Amino acid sequence: MNKIKLVIACLVLVLASCSMEKPDPAKAKEAVESCLKAIDAGDVAKVRSDYYTSEFVQAETEEQLKEKFTKLKEVTGSMTSFDVTQSGLQEETGYESAVLLTYSVKHERVTTKEEFVVVIEGGKHKIGSHTIVNE
Repeated sequence: MNKIKLVIACLVLVLASCSMEKPDPAKAKEAVESCLKAIDAGDVAKVRSDYYTSEFVQAETEEQLKEKFTKLKEVTGSMTSFDVTQSGLQEETGYESAVLLTYSVKHERVTTKEEFVVVIEGGKHKIGSHTIVNE
């Protein structure tokens, strides 16, 4: 009887650990940097379909996001460079693992601090949160 309980407990533990795929920091960084380039190029459809999670894109229509990115570019100018200033892996039992990345993004007129939360969605690294503030 005790062996059966032990086997069941082990199976539950294995299944729980396998069900939450951990994002790879290098792939998360690649997704974020591709997203930054797509935003600078004005390719909102690509940002929504390839880089943002389905939950994140539900907050705004494509037109609303395009308008937001257009206004941002009018204020900041084109992107000239970006650098990772912080990175980390967020892992809490019972919650989805995420890579947290902070970038310093230089534009023609101003530098912004951009924070990203990258998770696994459909087997791909996707951005679940993206905040932008003026440095």
